[in-house]
Amino acid sequence: MQRLDDLTFPLLDIAKIRRELGGEIWIKVCIEDSIIQQGPPERIRRTVKDLMESGAKGRGRLALTVGDMLPGTPLEYRLALYESVKEFGVY
Repeated sequence: MQRLDDLTFPLLDIAKIRRELGGEIWIKVCIEDSIIQQGPPERIRRTVKDLMESGAKGRGRLALTVGDMLPGTPLEYRLALYESVKEFGVY
């Protein structure tokens, strides 16, 4: 099975990559650091939702990893990421 690691969303169109390479490809995605660091929570939620709705389609897997998440990132933003993945993730 083909696999791509460390693609940055939304800088890269994950849905397009999956369409072009086939639905069986495994993709590991990282949300752009500044989205998590700068928030607000609704933006984080919307980004996770967009990623899951577009990139998760296909029989391959989609793994969301946390980028650098530098010290100083508000806990509220970290929790927004966690809760959004729970809400929109497919397991």
